[in-house]
Amino acid sequence: MTNREDNKAGIIGLTVTGLAWGAVLAEAGVSVLATDMDEEVLNGCLEEGEMPGVEPGLEALATAQLASGNLTLCPNTRRVIRECPVIFITAMVPPDEEDRPSLRFVEAAVRQVAGQAPEDRVIAVKAPVALGSTERLQQSVDAILSDREDGPERIVVTAVPELYDDGQMVRSMAADGPLIIGCDGEIPEALAAICAALDPQGRRTRRCSPREAELAVFAEAGRLAAELAWKNEMAALCGHLEVDGDAVAGLLKGQRRVRSRLVENRPLSLGYGGSRLPREVREWAALAGDAGLSDSLAEAFDAQNARHGEAAGRWLEAALAQSLAGVDDPVVAVVGASSSPGTDDLRETPAVEILKALAAPAAEKAEASGEGVDVKPFRLYVPWGMDQMKWRLFKEREVFTFCDTAVEATRDADALIVLGSWPGGSGILMPSLKKRMRGRLILDAAALFSREKAEKLGFEYRRLFQK
Repeated sequence: MTNREDNKAGIIGLTVTGLAWGAVLAEAGVSVLATDMDEEVLNGCLEEGEMPGVEPGLEALATAQLASGNLTLCPNTRRVIRECPVIFITAMVPPDEEDRPSLRFVEAAVRQVAGQAPEDRVIAVKAPVALGSTERLQQSVDAILSDREDGPERIVVTAVPELYDDGQMVRSMAADGPLIIGCDGEIPEALAAICAALDPQGRRTRRCSPREAELAVFAEAGRLAAELAWKNEMAALCGHLEVDGDAVAGLLKGQRRVRSRLVENRPLSLGYGGSRLPREVREWAALAGDAGLSDSLAEAFDAQNARHGEAAGRWLEAALAQSLAGVDDPVVAVVGASSSPGTDDLRETPAVEILKALAAPAAEKAEASGEGVDVKPFRLYVPWGMDQMKWRLFKEREVFTFCDTAVEATRDADALIVLGSWPGGSGILMPSLKKRMRGRLILDAAALFSREKAEKLGFEYRRLFQK
């Protein structure tokens, strides 16, 4: 158990999130001082014992921790700033005039900390703020500190968001959810001590950049919204078809763990393909259309998947053009193709259409000349499905060398494109690859390689839609 005398945290913002976070920290051994800049909210909690909202388990936990003295509601914001080395900002984030997250309450709290802190502090923004807010708040803090004649040398602003967990908040904070710490460099020592109180083994703590932490909040909301929309569409479709929706949902429960592995372990890539998934998604969309659900969720997802593949192709084309400009007769190695790692199913796989588009200019030139090309610009290696690839790229065959190994494909290549992953594929990234290749560019559209390792070996490494 953590010594509360050495581990203290402040909370500014008596929202449901703020009170739940304070109660969970107090139960884990952190001494917590919580306050709110709104006097009405503060008085309601202090004098009337009002909870900021209803959340399963919150009232019992908060009441127990308040009674024990581990959690203290403090009427003096200045005391929280003076005594707590880490201060969590859990203020409300209302929409602005454009219906985007407004920083006005969060920024007011941050500025107060910067103006009053007697020593170095860590400000942990737990509210769901817009992308780039942490950087903006850090700049505001730095400006305030530069105008102070005394006070701390450094106040670090970090992003410590809570992913959507309404109805499961206490359990998620205490045990189940990730502890996301968005900061530049190492996690500040005082904040790391609080993480250790909740996560002694370090299994839940996830350090990332502030922007990644900020974006994760809205990415998770988007995923949840998609899943809930699918559930609602299934209920409507089952009703139309006179099928028991609860029975269908029950049949899918046993697949949940498999689906989780299929999705969570698959990297961000070109999109989905293969023979089954696109066709089954389209049939679901067709059934929904027959039922009069014209704005079919499945239809929208299928269209989005196609647009994603097209955007990936444009990204690869632009990156190659920029990096290989001025190179005479460039040779590009391409490895991997299947959208389902470990399989050879290339039907409707985005990689095939991308390769056709990339090869089209050279193939048209070769056909027009009637003499082929002196140097084939693309060398292709796929671990499984090469026979499929040969006939799928039959019209473009004059500009492809179909290789039996990754070594053959990458020898003297000016660039390497990764379009799919497979077990053991990451082993390509070795010092010997650098020796074989003529160029240093790797465009990884399947997140097969480690950026850190690639850059350490001296490659110019870019992931899909990233520099």
